[in-house]
Amino acid sequence: MRTHDDLDPADKRVLVLVDFNVPLERPDGSERTLVSYEARAHGTDGTSRRGFARYWRSLSPSIGVVTRSQLRIVADQAAPARRRSL
Repeated sequence: MRTHDDLDPADKRVLVLVDFNVPLERPDGSERTLVSYEARAHGTDGTSRRGFARYWRSLSPSIGVVTRSQLRIVADQAAPARRRSL
């Protein structure tokens, strides 16, 4: 993943670095899979942090709806496999 330090100085304008992670884990050797979603954002300066805060305040309710619906799809698709293994 590129970081702010990797950029050419001419490209170091207002930036927000974002990292998304969707780990799949099998806790304690279980047959079940734990799916989680994690996102991190880092503004490289005060202007970018304030801009991202405005963006996040306005869009986070919609992003939450989309994220939950995607996780529901994953659960629904996993359910038939879970029933077959019982």
